[in-house]
Amino acid sequence: MDKENSKKQPGRPPADRRRKGMRIKGSWGGFRFEAKVYDSSVKHGVNGGRVGKLGIREGRGADAGQEIASYDRVWIKKPGTDSHRHVFENIAGELEALPPFEV
Repeated sequence: MDKENSKKQPGRPPADRRRKGMRIKGSWGGFRFEAKVYDSSVKHGVNGGRVGKLGIREGRGADAGQEIASYDRVWIKKPGTDSHRHVFENIAGELEALPPFEV
């Protein structure tokens, strides 16, 4: 795409200056997760941290079932039980602890 002819959205930096995150998929315990983690803290991250998106489902692989939590810059679905909050906090904590990366 030609940068001179591309439409700019008000309030957004040019595409080459936007922060990019790394998409990460994995499992923890009996749960599957998908996340977007940035190289440093972002204003819309979980608790102001590096995790900008995090979705967690019960089960693994193709058998993954009920969504227990979903965060995408804001809460979509908060963990509903203490055990689900524990899972969310542990996965988010592990993702926050990843070393910074260049994207």
